[in-house]
Amino acid sequence: MKWAAVLIAIVLIFASIILASGFDESYVYRYVQPSSAAYPNTWMLTLGGSEDDYPWWGVEVDEQGYVYTAGQSSSWRPLGYIPLIVVKASRYGENVRTVAIYGNGSLMGRDLAVVGKAIYAVGQVTGYGAGGTDAYLTAFLENGTVKFFTTIGSSALDVLWRISLGRDNAIYAVGYTMGLGAVKVDVLIVKFDSSGRVLWSLIAGESQFDYGWGITTWYDSTSGKEYVIVAGQTNSFTVGGGYDCLVLKLTSEGMFEWSIVFGTPELDRLEKVVVDEHGFIYVAGATYSANTPGVLAAKISPEGQLVWMTSFKGDKSEAAYSIHVDNDYVYVAGYTESYTSGELGKYDAFVALLDKDSGEIASFIHFGGPEVEIAYGVKSDADYVYVSGHTASFTEGGRDFFIAKFNKQYLLEEDPSDLLWVYRDFPENVNVSRIDVPSITPSMNFSSVYIGVKYVSPIVNNYELLGSLIAPPTHLATATGNPPAELTTTTVTQTTTETMIFTRTTTKTTTLTETQTTTETEVLTFNITTTETTVTTAIRTVTETLETTSVVTNIVKDTLTYTTTEVQRSTVTKTEAVTRTVLDVSTTTALGTAMLIMGLVVGYFVLRHVSKR
Repeated sequence: MKWAAVLIAIVLIFASIILASGFDESYVYRYVQPSSAAYPNTWMLTLGGSEDDYPWWGVEVDEQGYVYTAGQSSSWRPLGYIPLIVVKASRYGENVRTVAIYGNGSLMGRDLAVVGKAIYAVGQVTGYGAGGTDAYLTAFLENGTVKFFTTIGSSALDVLWRISLGRDNAIYAVGYTMGLGAVKVDVLIVKFDSSGRVLWSLIAGESQFDYGWGITTWYDSTSGKEYVIVAGQTNSFTVGGGYDCLVLKLTSEGMFEWSIVFGTPELDRLEKVVVDEHGFIYVAGATYSANTPGVLAAKISPEGQLVWMTSFKGDKSEAAYSIHVDNDYVYVAGYTESYTSGELGKYDAFVALLDKDSGEIASFIHFGGPEVEIAYGVKSDADYVYVSGHTASFTEGGRDFFIAKFNKQYLLEEDPSDLLWVYRDFPENVNVSRIDVPSITPSMNFSSVYIGVKYVSPIVNNYELLGSLIAPPTHLATATGNPPAELTTTTVTQTTTETMIFTRTTTKTTTLTETQTTTETEVLTFNITTTETTVTTAIRTVTETLETTSVVTNIVKDTLTYTTTEVQRSTVTKTEAVTRTVLDVSTTTALGTAMLIMGLVVGYFVLRHVSKR
């Protein structure tokens, strides 16, 4: 008994020492969050070729955390024309795939929407359509298979600028046209079904120039109606001066609800519009003062009344190209010339977090390098903010795509860390700075107006396009200087392979007396292999293969005998993720220390008892 007690004391002491020192990393993954590496999934991905490759307005995030953006490329021209390019990145900053859609004309990819496995994109195209430059809507799969390519337009200039998804698989797009009955330039709004068929199209405008730059939809569950909200600019009304901001609201049938115009005595425009779950409308763009633009953002009620308006700028120029809203903030993204990275920086991208109720700036972050960075798209989810745009500082040549993912808390840090290139791809880091930018409420003239709306019938054509996957060089910078990781648990992947061998032998004998004998033999074998692998993320894989082998032997005289052997091999590989919680260093240290003290106390009394005997 005394030796058993001694053994227990020794085991307790050794176990406590192991726990106090932490788990062996060769056995499990441990995620420690030191102050210098607090944001492992804050990163910036760049990709492109030797010439200009850059996105426009669209950035999307799906339920699995994949990030999409669309644009155009001069580096990859399969048929000699500029193709539409769509990039898909993982939540860890990997370039999952890049697809090019191309044909016998140049495709400018302006905006995109992702619906399941299908990607919808709008823009403008030359070489197809009614003449000159036409607007288009296309749908394709991630492997480059084009489902349809539809052009909409006239013999004049026609452009679709942004896209929004509606109910019942409807797709809405906005842009502008110089044809289709426009006096000079009118807003062009088109509603499609999911197959690219035009359900209705209309133009909105008066005697001068009216442009549609942004579009969104909102479903009012109280009334059961869907609405379409469009934002842009106009100089058909003398509310402010020069160009003014334009917002109009339509029903899903294209019926006019209201339109408003507001602006300063100089130039003003709206680039993007979004709506929250209550129907409040948020817009962003630029307002000019002393001939230099500053950021403009506003909140408008569902009835078209101004709730708040804010503007901010430095001593040079700033402009917003995108806006997004969630339960936490309003997010505005664009470029800044006043606040740049170092002395050589020309333009930096920025993302600003605004209070939803007041429009006050909660945080203003700018990031970039020694050349030009401009943000065109912004989205968010529960924990992260995603920004897309182009960079001229960190490129393979010309302008390249960038996608940045920021932890929301990182954007609120007083002094956020720079983004470091994981493989030291560039000599400069991505400088990230948070600064205090004062906001003002600009002096604006605001008025409800009536804008003429009429249905039109554009020329619609359908064509076949090609698509292929390309592999542009990519570079990744993170807040830690290490590959992204988000591990608070260890994920063990169990892989089970079941191999079923099914053999059936059939022997048939036919004689002149028409006697038939049939013998069937079945052999069923299962071969099951299970392995465990510790990985950083959960993976689910299903692989199915089917193999069939047939052997037929014929022996003939008066008696015909033939034997057919069929071997079917079906292999199914299933991978399921099992999550096992891992204690972090502080927890294991505290637990280990407690066990160490307990082990020493128990050991002391046991050894004392043994020594007395």
